[in-house]
Amino acid sequence: MLPSLERSYPRDNYSVPRIHLLEVRQRTAPDKGLAWILVEIEEEPSISGGVTHEASLRLKCQPVSPTYPPPHGTFTFTARYWRMFNAVKLTGLDLGGGAVFVDPGELRGHRIGTYLMDYVVHWARQWPDAIVESIKLQADQGKGEAGLRRNRFYEQFGLRFDYTTEERLAGMSIPMPAGELVECRAWEQNITVHELPTVLARQFSTARETEDELSYLNKTVQDQARELQIAQLKPFRWALRQGWQSLVIPGVITLMAAIAYWQLTN
Repeated sequence: MLPSLERSYPRDNYSVPRIHLLEVRQRTAPDKGLAWILVEIEEEPSISGGVTHEASLRLKCQPVSPTYPPPHGTFTFTARYWRMFNAVKLTGLDLGGGAVFVDPGELRGHRIGTYLMDYVVHWARQWPDAIVESIKLQADQGKGEAGLRRNRFYEQFGLRFDYTTEERLAGMSIPMPAGELVECRAWEQNITVHELPTVLARQFSTARETEDELSYLNKTVQDQARELQIAQLKPFRWALRQGWQSLVIPGVITLMAAIAYWQLTN
């Protein structure tokens, strides 16, 4: 198998390939499909003398289902670790700023971000003593249901915030060591991780079955067309072939019996 398709990225009691596929179902209706998303993991460590001095993580995502066909673009979750600053950032590659978004907007609220941030948190916990850089929550992003969802999103990973308003519209996360971050597996309720070869093999098998069924249906249509043509050209012969003989033969037998009876009685 190609290296990028092997399960080489460990996650507690399981592992994922560098390139894998997410089957996303609706959060409130897990039996209903929503989207398929291709995920590529990119890790770039800077190691010297057996020590990791810096490391970056990119989780690149591309919707690939018919519901969200091209030109829907990619979206990326990024993170970084600096040994020099004893710091780890969960929402970007540079000190200061940073944010995470799932696009298009219709995909938000279905635990896709939870799956990706769960991987980021698992990755960051490699350096348990590193301080998690503060995450700033903007007031203009904190209104209504979107704001509540944003706050719950971060808090489920153990992040605590010093909110600046009673409505919890804005605030900053309180510094904490990465080892205190909490991994969240709530995404398992409506997201399944698939290996590409398995999904492709299943799709090819389905395509073959569909092709065979289509071939059978085409043959059936052609046979029916020939039958119709015969019926139009030679209706009496066609009727006999289709079972009218079951009516004619008993009639003939009955007639012969009647003639025989008449001859005997006269």
